[in-house]
Amino acid sequence: MILKAVLYLIGFIFLLKLLWNSAIPYISVRQYFQWKRVEGKEPGGISFDVVSDMLLLILFCMLYFFSNNIIYGRSTFEIFIMGLLLIVLSYLMTIVVAIICRYIYK
Repeated sequence: MILKAVLYLIGFIFLLKLLWNSAIPYISVRQYFQWKRVEGKEPGGISFDVVSDMLLLILFCMLYFFSNNIIYGRSTFEIFIMGLLLIVLSYLMTIVVAIICRYIYK
């Protein structure tokens, strides 16, 4: 029971981290335009922190494996691959938004 609760907690934190990764480019664009209008200290850049995403995913997969839990009939390997794809998509979205904003507001 405790293992299952920890599994869901780690999964929730992983999803929150992916939402944060997805929100960062929009927050950065907003800060940049506020800086352009008001002047002042230039906003910082974006740094990719793939290590924390991977650690959360590996921890989730380990707990999933040892809890003998099945989410929609998926194996641990399939859960790991889906998590990797979500991580890649979240960072890819950051890069695409940065490229689009660079060309639109140049």
